[in-house]
Amino acid sequence: CPAAGKSTSARWVCAELTKGTLPGAWYGTPVGVAWIGTEESEVYMMKPGLRAAGADLDKVVIPEVQFGPDGDAVSILHHLDMDALAEEFRRAGIRVVVLDPLMSAVGSRTDVNRSNEVRSRLEPWVKLAEAIDGFVIGIAHLKKSFTGDVVAALNGSSAFGEVARSIFGFAKDDEAGDG
Repeated sequence: CPAAGKSTSARWVCAELTKGTLPGAWYGTPVGVAWIGTEESEVYMMKPGLRAAGADLDKVVIPEVQFGPDGDAVSILHHLDMDALAEEFRRAGIRVVVLDPLMSAVGSRTDVNRSNEVRSRLEPWVKLAEAIDGFVIGIAHLKKSFTGDVVAALNGSSAFGEVARSIFGFAKDDEAGDG
């Protein structure tokens, strides 16, 4: 559901983590965050949004997209050496990775309705989370016909909900005065 607050909430969580003010295991210990966003501008959306949420931007990494030999943009998500990425993240103190949107991590050639294809794209991120002793936040949209079951409402295969360890749902209430 667009404009339901998914990315905004993730930015707030990341801001609290970078300051060490999020209650939980890392309270009092600021941690690094890598924000991998493929639909928003780093300059006009990602950094200002994180800044507005109060993030310590010195603890935020926004990986750069590499360019191929012919000048076309190459998605960082589809050409990663996950072991090398985990090592870089550990060196930088990154414990949290945000994929916004999660669908970018599966790629346009993946049939998102086939569980085995989705699992093969998501499991490297689970292993990355374990390797950095942290977690990955994947931001995904719900189907338009929401029934109240957040896992069943995720677009695509049930593997999106099965691979995840926790799922938070966000939805707009168009009839509420505050949205």
